[in-house]
Amino acid sequence: MNPEHSDSLSNTEVDPKAHTPAYDNSFGPNTDKLSHILRFSTMAVQGYLADMKAAQTNPPNIQNLTDIAKRVLSNTSELTGGILASREFLPVLMVAITEAYLKDVLVYAAGMDPTLMERSEQSASYNDFLNATSLADVIEQLRRQWAKTFIDSGGPAAWIKSLQKMGARGYRTETIGAMEALWGVRHLIIHSSSLVTHEFARRHPNFPIAVGSRFIVNTNHLKEWFAAMYDFVEVTDRYFLSRCGSGRQS
Repeated sequence: MNPEHSDSLSNTEVDPKAHTPAYDNSFGPNTDKLSHILRFSTMAVQGYLADMKAAQTNPPNIQNLTDIAKRVLSNTSELTGGILASREFLPVLMVAITEAYLKDVLVYAAGMDPTLMERSEQSASYNDFLNATSLADVIEQLRRQWAKTFIDSGGPAAWIKSLQKMGARGYRTETIGAMEALWGVRHLIIHSSSLVTHEFARRHPNFPIAVGSRFIVNTNHLKEWFAAMYDFVEVTDRYFLSRCGSGRQS
């Protein structure tokens, strides 16, 4: 795809609380689920700490302290493993949710504004028409092909560059780097069991982790990535809402 659009952002006023259907129907509900996972892991830690606090507040009693220590030690491995696993899984979900949103919002926008695909090279085969129930189905398929090509053409840096050519404005300067790091960590989790590779170390030198070591996802990572993900989606959503309006897709 070659999205050489020079359209500027519309002057249409946009309600700051309004979003596209792609946001309301998928991104919003899915990120709510991510918040539930984070709250669950936090509650698990709080429950784990209850026994530790009891050891400090109860009157000194060797038997009490011994029993508390045994319970804490018996649960440590399971708790730690569960928290690490849930945090490790979050980057995978964050990437999947963001890419799903981007595909959905591009399909929505193409349905509202035909000029978005005017330079697209998407085409339908004779069999596509034979198997389609209507012309609208074929058009929808072409829009989805176009959106998939957009996503497959590169990662966050390439997407933001293309969206800015369309007219989107307002992305934070740190968003690209944080999103590229998130996508890189997701690749490690899926393809190398979270072990840092030479390629990852080369592309992301800001992470002081030795090649071959496990990348541990911590709270600061998640905060930075969530902020970048929301910035990317909010700015993108405002742009398409302003350009296309909130009408029903054609």
